[in-house]
Amino acid sequence: MGNALLNALRLNDQSKGKKSKGYFNNNASLISYSTGFPTLDYALGYKVNIFNKKNELINTYPSLGITAGSYVLFTGKPSTSKTAAAIKIAANIIRPFENGMVIHYDLEQATQYSRIQALTRMPINELEEKYIIRQENITLNDIKASIIDIYNEKVNNPDKYKYNTGKKNEFNEDIILYEPTVIILDSIATITNGLDAEIEEDISKQTDKTRLAGEISRFFNEVLGPMREANIILIAINQIKQKIAMNAYLHEAADILGLGQNESLPGGKTHQYLAHILLKFEANGSEKFTEEDDGFSGFGVRIRIIKSRVSAAMKVVNMIYDTNSGINMIRSTVRFAKDNGLLGGNKNGYYFTSNKDEKFTLKDMPNDFKENPNLYKIMHDNIMPVLEQNLSGITPEEIEVPQEELNFYDL
Repeated sequence: MGNALLNALRLNDQSKGKKSKGYFNNNASLISYSTGFPTLDYALGYKVNIFNKKNELINTYPSLGITAGSYVLFTGKPSTSKTAAAIKIAANIIRPFENGMVIHYDLEQATQYSRIQALTRMPINELEEKYIIRQENITLNDIKASIIDIYNEKVNNPDKYKYNTGKKNEFNEDIILYEPTVIILDSIATITNGLDAEIEEDISKQTDKTRLAGEISRFFNEVLGPMREANIILIAINQIKQKIAMNAYLHEAADILGLGQNESLPGGKTHQYLAHILLKFEANGSEKFTEEDDGFSGFGVRIRIIKSRVSAAMKVVNMIYDTNSGINMIRSTVRFAKDNGLLGGNKNGYYFTSNKDEKFTLKDMPNDFKENPNLYKIMHDNIMPVLEQNLSGITPEEIEVPQEELNFYDL
C-alpha cells in the first residue's frame, strides 16, 4: 500500500547506489538554534507535532530561534544594535558544538576581538578556534567560495560533522544534521567596496546601481541551496536608507510589508525576498539608561519580525541594549516580565510576583542574578507560561478539515 509512484521513484533512486540523488526523500529541517534571548526565541518559534504511523499525535515540542541553514536579514537605521546582536546570536548558536564556527565578514571594518569577547563572553582561546574576522579585500566571490568550501568539506565528511539533534520530525524520524556554521555579512550597504575590480568599475558608471543589485541577487540565489544542505546560517546586515522622493505628493508603496513608505534597503529587492527571517531593529528613543541614574548606559530596542517562513510575522520584541555587553538577556527578559505584570517593586528592589523574598536591582541586575542563580529559575517559571501562549503553531483539532469544505461544490 501507500503511494505507488513515490515508492517506485525511491526504489529506482536507491538502485543507483553511490549515484543516487535522494530527490524523493524528505530533507526539510525542523531544528532551530537559540538566539540566547528567550523572548526572541519564542517570537520566532513554532510548535512541532509528532505523529506515529496511525496518524496519532505522540509528542509536541517547541522549535525555538533561528532555523538551521537559513538566511537571516537584520535591517535598521545606524546604531540600533544590529551588528552587536548578530555577533551575540552567532556565538550562541555555535558555542555548544566542537566544530561550530563563525566567519564574520566585517566589510565596514568596525569591530575587533576585544569587542567580540565583551559581547560573547567567550574565552580568547575559544574565539581563536571558533570566530574568524575578515575585513580587508573581501569580494562577493570570496564569500561565495568560502561557503562552497565549507559545504564541500561537510558533505564529503559527514561522519565527522553530522550529529543527532535528539529531536524527531513530524513523521517520528530522527533529525540528523551537520553541526552549524554561521556567516555574518556586515553589511550589504557597503558591499560595493567588496566587489572585484571589473564589477566595481562597471557599477561606478551606472547611477541606478542595477548591476550591483544583479550581482547581489546572483550571490544569494547561488549560495542558499548549499547553505541549507550543509547547515550554514547566513546573517546579513543592511542599513535602512531614506528614499529620495521624486514627487512630494506621490506616495509609493513600501518595498516590503513592515518597512515605511520612505524606507529602502540598498542592494536591490531580491535579497529581501529570499530571506527566511527578516528582523527590523529600532531604537526606542523614550527608553534611555544612564550610569548616573540607572547604573548602566543603554537604551531600549524594538525588534520587529517583518518576515518569518516558520512562525507568525509582524510580532514585536522589546529588548534592552547595554553599551558594554550588547543586548542583555537578563535585562531584556526582566523587561518582558514587567510588561506582562509579573514584576513588582522598583528599580532599587525588583521581585517576581511569585516570590517577593528574592530581590534584585536595576543597577546590579546581572550581578544579582550571578550571585543568586535561583533568580534564573524564578524568572523562568514566571515567564514560560506567557511565552508558550504566544508560540506559533496548530493543534491536532485545527488540522481536521470539515468534509463540507473539502466537498464544497457537492453540497
